[in-house]
Amino acid sequence: MRFAAFALFTCLVLAACDTAADDGLLRRVNFEAGSAFRYERTFAELDSDGTPTFVSRDTFEVRIAGENATVGGLGGLVEWVVRRDTTEASVWYRQSSRALEEIAYEPSLALANAPVLRSGGLAASPSAAGLGWMAPPEATGDIVLREPPRVVVRYPAEVGDSWTHWEREEDGWSSTREVTGYHDVATPAGTFRCVVLRSRNFANGEDMGLEMTDYVSERGLIRRVISYEFEPEPGQTHRAREQHELIALED
Repeated sequence: MRFAAFALFTCLVLAACDTAADDGLLRRVNFEAGSAFRYERTFAELDSDGTPTFVSRDTFEVRIAGENATVGGLGGLVEWVVRRDTTEASVWYRQSSRALEEIAYEPSLALANAPVLRSGGLAASPSAAGLGWMAPPEATGDIVLREPPRVVVRYPAEVGDSWTHWEREEDGWSSTREVTGYHDVATPAGTFRCVVLRSRNFANGEDMGLEMTDYVSERGLIRRVISYEFEPEPGQTHRAREQHELIALED
């Protein structure tokens, strides 16, 4: 069973960020090399009433590996590494005063942070470990460059702001992302004031049944909730819910 979804997933992780003193809006993400974030992931398969019929839990780690990496001829990128057991993969970001953008990732990211299924296998979905959304179907090889780059968040992060990213415009694959609010989120690592970013993906204008909500604080990605609903075959609807929550943070 495989849940296709938002890419980069690999699930990943923002480091510390600054907010304007006057309005409290997220205006920049300050990645600090060496910082490490540990997350607990809970994955649940649901019946038609939303009741869990299977639940698995595990953990993964995200580490900020560098602040001046070069990929595909582009320099000044932030590299962070997602690690699950012995599998790890990198994602690269570029930041300006206007936005944080995902530039590239390793396809193995889909397995470095994929949920454990009822069968004991892994759901190879890049949405499990990153800040972006849907991975293009031709995502193979050592490194996949985002062309164009995927906007993770626009600055300042104002409620109501939204944008669209075209994964493969010729095939009608697109994703939308919206700033829906600010909330306090309590976790084992502490309570954080977070901006809420909600994403959905589409194929030829049709909703593909996956919604991802990120809660991002001044320290980074605090919680991610992914809801799936899709039909692998006509008349068979599969539903699932996945949550990543910060449980430890090391500077």
